[in-house]
Amino acid sequence: MKKSYLLFFGLMFGSIQLSAQVNSNPGSHNWSSSSAWVGGVVPLSTQEVNITSNSTITLDTPIVHDTTINILSGGNLSSVNIANFLTVNNGDINLSGFSSTLDFTTATVNVKVIIDEGHLINGGFFTSGDLTILDSEGTIASENTADLYIKGNMSIDSSTVFENNAGAISISKKLFVCENCDVLNNAYGMIGDIENLGNIENYDAFSVSDSVYNSGYIFSDNNGFYISGDFINTGDYLITDTMDVQGDFINQGTFTNDSGSVNIVNNLLNEGALLGAGGFFQIGQVSTQSASGSMAGTIDVCDTTLTGSYIDNLSGTVDFLTVTFCTSSYASIENNKNMNAIMPYPNPANTEFYINGLEGKTNILIYSTDGRLLFNDDVNQNEAIDISDLTNGVYLVKIVAEGSIITKTLVKR
Repeated sequence: MKKSYLLFFGLMFGSIQLSAQVNSNPGSHNWSSSSAWVGGVVPLSTQEVNITSNSTITLDTPIVHDTTINILSGGNLSSVNIANFLTVNNGDINLSGFSSTLDFTTATVNVKVIIDEGHLINGGFFTSGDLTILDSEGTIASENTADLYIKGNMSIDSSTVFENNAGAISISKKLFVCENCDVLNNAYGMIGDIENLGNIENYDAFSVSDSVYNSGYIFSDNNGFYISGDFINTGDYLITDTMDVQGDFINQGTFTNDSGSVNIVNNLLNEGALLGAGGFFQIGQVSTQSASGSMAGTIDVCDTTLTGSYIDNLSGTVDFLTVTFCTSSYASIENNKNMNAIMPYPNPANTEFYINGLEGKTNILIYSTDGRLLFNDDVNQNEAIDISDLTNGVYLVKIVAEGSIITKTLVKR
């Protein structure tokens, strides 16, 4: 009987141990090393893991974990080998403090992270190669409130909701948003491409270094989209702020300019519906509207010389009772071209950077993403700006030039 009781309590105690959270030990350790973990046992995939303060755990093998990984304040989870990537199933990756870090990048390696039916809750510093978030629980949001740097593609897939509420997002390649997914942006984002099949609501600013492809729905209200490439819309787009398109503007869906300002450096091609409620378009080169295109609502359309309509080969329908051509004097798009040529380089930078396109002495201000002024000085053309004292991260560079203020993003690493 005594042996039976001992066996029963042993099994019970063992099951408690298996289900308990596993904490890391201080110091630097490999994940698969028993010395990395309190109790000297490498956690099972079903055990919740805490990477604790003053602890750095490095993946020395690919990890498939079937529940949540918490990175606590002062903790660090890293990977320096592209083969040693992380997959979290049915759980979250939770960075719970400003000094909590997931660092999966080096100068030559970018390691991917996959979250399947879980969430990314980032309140620290997250940097990786490709990031894929698949979540069938669409009413619960993945959330970023700190710094998120993706050196590859970021895919929001499978009914995922993602909110950027306070931090700065940098995605080197593509942001992909699936058909049933939602992205809410309340902070600055610097992205390579955007391919949107779902829903994006933007209440701050997106700087896109290549092109935007929208076949879903985008609503932009505040600081706008700054697109260095083309804008191609086959879905619905509603704008109440600004959009700068350095390439071509191709509309095959419904684009509603509700009191917004759209500056297009190259061509406008309208094969869908351009609707307005008080906005205007300023177009840089020869533009066309196909027979299937239409314009209606309160829209003003201008060319670069501010002299008349700039829609050539007009073959669609225009409601001339509401669509006007150059009734107001808007800033020249040539000036926009010059202003957009002013930017920091190299970007990312290490210890110093320059401002391209300056003429004479210009006032430069550098802010942290939480609004702290870190640098304020007049800078000459070809003069280096020293940032060696700044920590790695994203900064906002304000350039006071030609009577305007240009805000650009600078990454220090």
